[in-house]
Amino acid sequence: MRQHISFAAVALLFGTAYPLITPPFEVPDEVGHFWHASSIAYGYLDRGLPVMPRGFRIIVWALWTPERGRHLTAEKMRLARGVQLEHRVRVPLRTPAYYSAAAYVPQIGAALITRVVGARPFFGFYAGRLATLSASVAFILLASWIAPQFRDHFHAVSLLPMSLFLFGSWSADAMTIASALLVTAVLLRAILSDAPMSRLEMIALICASAWLSLCKPSYILATLLALTIPRSRFESAARRFASVGILLLVVIAAATLSVWLTMSTAVAFPRSDIPVDARAQVQFIADDPLRFAGVLAHDLRVNGVDYIKTMTGRFGMYDVSLPAPVTFVLLAMLVGIGLLNGPSLPPRGRTLTLFVVAVIFISILTYLYVTSSVAGGTTIEGTQGRYLLPILPLILAALRVSRLRVPVPHAAILTIAVVANAIAIFVLLGRYW
Repeated sequence: MRQHISFAAVALLFGTAYPLITPPFEVPDEVGHFWHASSIAYGYLDRGLPVMPRGFRIIVWALWTPERGRHLTAEKMRLARGVQLEHRVRVPLRTPAYYSAAAYVPQIGAALITRVVGARPFFGFYAGRLATLSASVAFILLASWIAPQFRDHFHAVSLLPMSLFLFGSWSADAMTIASALLVTAVLLRAILSDAPMSRLEMIALICASAWLSLCKPSYILATLLALTIPRSRFESAARRFASVGILLLVVIAAATLSVWLTMSTAVAFPRSDIPVDARAQVQFIADDPLRFAGVLAHDLRVNGVDYIKTMTGRFGMYDVSLPAPVTFVLLAMLVGIGLLNGPSLPPRGRTLTLFVVAVIFISILTYLYVTSSVAGGTTIEGTQGRYLLPILPLILAALRVSRLRVPVPHAAILTIAVVANAIAIFVLLGRYW
């Protein structure tokens, strides 16, 4: 219990600092996330452009600027605080619905409350950031309670500066990470436990998996690890077949809905800054799979190391980096936890885990190639190290070497996290203020 309290204290302390110090909309795609989640709170659930109170557009104009070299000023903040909601004046907002409402649960809740009380958009924006942080920390604590053997894995990943930065934002990545860690916790508990699998445990796995598939469908491939749950945990072969079958059917249905929503939106609202054609890109892949495999290999060869480094922390519009020594220490901590902490997975589970992780990342690259890259091009646009965070605990669990018996102390994890996040906050203060 003491470790959970100390984790929550550190996460909430620095998690509150990030949303307060990071200027509004200086998180990747935060304008779109803010508008989309708020539009759901106003009842807009289709893929069309929602018609919202004019204040939602004005506050973005007042605060967001593409000139990244400029610092935020007190005058801009004063101007933003004064923006009125203007209920009676409605304007359309270009906010493509790439993600379902499942990716914005706390943000939508905060938007609903601020709508009811008639709060100005400025205060609603910060309420959404803090609501996302609170929900994320709560879900990480739940994951740690479900699979206490992997507590250090969940805490270390969640205390990375990149994770806390995303938790304190309107980004859909926050709930994606939280739901992925919940699925990971339930799966690891199911794989390693000796007790008969209860109905509640199976329901938890199905619900968490459905939520994750509705957030970002690529990550739901992790549920394939359910195939490694020992047969002895089920009362009979028939019950095992039925349980896993129901799980897969629910996941497939939710993932299909999520993929349809994402891809249809990408087709209807292509990027305007580069020539993207999702249909042509899919046809290009189908016509020459080997050439596309070469594109994937080239991207991993050129950018793979950067993905790993930036997974620990790259802030703002992906243009503010942690000092290299801090990144090195964080990566060393993660490797140490993977090798030394928690129980070992069975050989079949370890092999399948590494395979699933590879397939998930390749599917993410494929999605970005189809939706965000030049049709027929040789580069993949938009891939970032933060996309590794939802599957990072699985990667660490697969690294465990059972012969090594001296774990990384939880106190060391907290100490490294405190120092790394303090330096990150200092970097952000220098960048924006």
